[in-house]
Amino acid sequence: MEHFERNQLIPLRDALNSLMKFVREIPSVGIPQFYCFLDYMKNNIEIYLYAPMDANEWETLFLRLKDILIRDWREANHSVWGIPAFDLLIGERENKTELCLEFLQLVSVIDGFF
Repeated sequence: MEHFERNQLIPLRDALNSLMKFVREIPSVGIPQFYCFLDYMKNNIEIYLYAPMDANEWETLFLRLKDILIRDWREANHSVWGIPAFDLLIGERENKTELCLEFLQLVSVIDGFF
């Protein structure tokens, strides 16, 4: 994310929304612990995009936002309770493979920003 640009914030926010929607809609799976970090990331991006500020403030706050997004993405990927530990295969489903592939694709889109 060292070359992360402001114009990537909207696609990142959209990718976060897609992953969050996917997780919310999985039947019989509760909201996992990493979900709150995705929500934090999305909310911080929206605050940055919609807050009125001058050009100098934008640049300074963008540098801080990058650090916050990196921190939250790292936390969302915690090895014990984060994305890697998410058990998508709870219960009997006939479309387990498709769900896993879609989940991995959504995660990889976000990971591509970092």
